[in-house]
Amino acid sequence: MDLIREVEFTTYSPQKEPPAQLPVLDEYRSIRDQLHGRLCREVEELECRIRVLRASRSRHSQTIIRTYERMIQQKRRFMQQWGMGR
Repeated sequence: MDLIREVEFTTYSPQKEPPAQLPVLDEYRSIRDQLHGRLCREVEELECRIRVLRASRSRHSQTIIRTYERMIQQKRRFMQQWGMGR
């Protein structure tokens, strides 16, 4: 019984991917509306959490507040990019 097997090595060459295209969100209006509603609710929830954290005196509240504020900015930027208002 031969314990040594020949292994064929191949070189990896990444293929160039076509430039990323933005999906067409207008194609499915209901999905777009659901996404907009969800993002608005998430922003409102994060704003509420920030208000609670500002009222509390927890040790790391400022760090958490800054993180939530960045999340809100990202969500609003996404909505603006896709013409979802607000």
